[in-house]
Amino acid sequence: MSLTRHGSTKLPKPNTKQDYRSYLIEALREQAGDSFSLQISSLLYTVVAATAATALSTTVVATVSAADVTVVAVKKIYNLESDLHNSQQKVGSLESKLQQSFDMMKAYLMMKEGGIPEALVGFFSAREANDAESESTTPFEVRRSAGDSNGHPKTNI
Repeated sequence: MSLTRHGSTKLPKPNTKQDYRSYLIEALREQAGDSFSLQISSLLYTVVAATAATALSTTVVATVSAADVTVVAVKKIYNLESDLHNSQQKVGSLESKLQQSFDMMKAYLMMKEGGIPEALVGFFSAREANDAESESTTPFEVRRSAGDSNGHPKTNI
């Protein structure tokens, strides 16, 4: 690492595991500046040192604690479920508007033509049959009944 502290000389190379940890933290602090304290508390450092010939060979692995991983995963899942719920609401709204458009078109044809033309009878009857079938309970409605009012599952977190 060739980080320098505010234009001064390079940080001293570490000789032991503890020196390396201090060196790493100081280098990270130098690189991150004021935002260092924001993330450093959530990182755990595992230092594995091995001697190869006369030089100290060191590997640093930064891992996020299990609690942080769990919180991040839960937040992402909640956001995905929220996005899914919002998308399903938009689809439902579009289906409703489409049905209103078909109903208006059917009413217009009945008013203007006195009935539905032969060519469109099959279209409207097939559409009404599909609407009757679609009133069954969907998996989302079943899942929503087990969740809160927004369709999110109930959690104890």
